[in-house]
Amino acid sequence: MPIGHAVQLLYVNGSDGCLSIKRRYAFGNHHSAMSWDTKRQAVWLAAGLLLGTFVAYSDAHDEDGTFVPRFFIFMESLVLIIIAVLFYIYSRKKN
Repeated sequence: MPIGHAVQLLYVNGSDGCLSIKRRYAFGNHHSAMSWDTKRQAVWLAAGLLLGTFVAYSDAHDEDGTFVPRFFIFMESLVLIIIAVLFYIYSRKKN
């Protein structure tokens, strides 16, 4: 089976005897949601860094078109702080 394809599992619910469909994602020889979460986080991190850096670079030019490194570093640090805070919030374990 190719990596990342959905597998539909049929099972009988014990309480009412109804047939249910459950979907899982298979990665290699085992079922794992953690691998998909890690891949998704890496994609979002890369996209956030690229977009944030592009916006910071675009805004770091003054009226004459001169690049201002100090403002770029300030904007890039804000992007990194925002990404770090969001990763902290979303990576906490839910009780």
